Amino acid sequence: MPLRIGIIGCGSILNAHLRGLKLLKDRRLADFTITALCSRNIRDTLMFRSPDDGVPPREPVTDDPNNGLSAPHHYISDIQSDEPRVYDDFRQVAVDDEVDAVIVLTALDSHHEIGLAFLESEKHVLVDKPLAITIAAGRKLVEAAERTGAVLATAESARFLPECRARHWAIGSRRIGDFRMLVSGMMGHPDWSLDHIVGDTPWRHQKLRGGGGPSIDLGVHRLNQIEYECGPIASISAMAATTEPVRRYRSEAPSDGEIQADAEDTVFASLRFASGAIGTLLLSWGGRGRLVDLPAFAIFGSEGSIHGSQLTNADGDDSDLVGVMRSSANRSTLQSWCPEGISDVFTLEALDWIAAIDARGTGRRPEIDGQAGLRDLAAAFAILESDMTRREVAVEDVLAGAIEAYQRPINQVLGI
Repeated sequence: MPLRIGIIGCGSILNAHLRGLKLLKDRRLADFTITALCSRNIRDTLMFRSPDDGVPPREPVTDDPNNGLSAPHHYISDIQSDEPRVYDDFRQVAVDDEVDAVIVLTALDSHHEIGLAFLESEKHVLVDKPLAITIAAGRKLVEAAERTGAVLATAESARFLPECRARHWAIGSRRIGDFRMLVSGMMGHPDWSLDHIVGDTPWRHQKLRGGGGPSIDLGVHRLNQIEYECGPIASISAMAATTEPVRRYRSEAPSDGEIQADAEDTVFASLRFASGAIGTLLLSWGGRGRLVDLPAFAIFGSEGSIHGSQLTNADGDDSDLVGVMRSSANRSTLQSWCPEGISDVFTLEALDWIAAIDARGTGRRPEIDGQAGLRDLAAAFAILESDMTRREVAVEDVLAGAIEAYQRPINQVLGI
């Protein structure tokens, strides 16, 4: 029987997930059917079900081809002929006997409540990153999955990028010798400026809804990649600031008025790796004027460096890192990372989750399971915990709940 999937949350990012699922279906890489769509507004579910429902499609948020929010509109009817049921309450989906698994794409502050409802019903869950709004909330999801045997995965699509795989492979195969230093940053990115996506989504500026600002929303992406490529981060020392406490919607935004911000918009973090290497992470959607062209990933070793997807040896000779990986890495490794040459990260993410469901009981886990998602969240919260306590913070202490001063007010509101 095909895996019966429900989708919870019908926002802009759903287009990228539907594009990925369609490719899986077209390539016959996974056997599934979408049996339920859920959103608080039924009109949003109909927007994605079929053009026959008469709801205008959701336009892409950006034209950046590397951003999932640039995916063109997709309908469930593009993927399958069977029409899914629509709901406006996730609790109804949780008791639907024709749903085996769900993809949760709702706002961060609802991830733990929605995820728990399905895990407790022994339904498998793929939850969009970040895993949860605090470590305590995320731990509840991980514990529920372990208790029920349901497969929990974190939708951390950046891990599946070819350049991320290539950096992981290059450092692991010592193409730059011993890893020593890293710089990673994003400041003034046009798609995430105060005048664009960030300015249109109030929850990204509110601690009780978004957990934090860029340290949480963007940080889990970067930190997941950094630890995958360079090894575990032992501790973080950071400063955070809210440079613009009052945000204003851009003129062409769907809403108007002002947003009162109590989450940071800028972080400067120093990373200390378990290996003894050091690094710097800068993240900001504050500031005005010129975009600062920081390297997404600049990694230095004892015998060379990596800048994005460019490999440079000790003599200064440059190579395309992805090309080097594809010509030199083990064939089985490349096939596992890019089956049939697929590079769409949302396709690969869904395939990994569905494969783990099909193989449950064998010990196979999703590559980024709930525990991995919780680890990413701990590293991100270590930034904010460090800023609040004005000291270097061990990631393991945040993961264990031993340091939670920043998160405590959120947990109190949640009743955790």
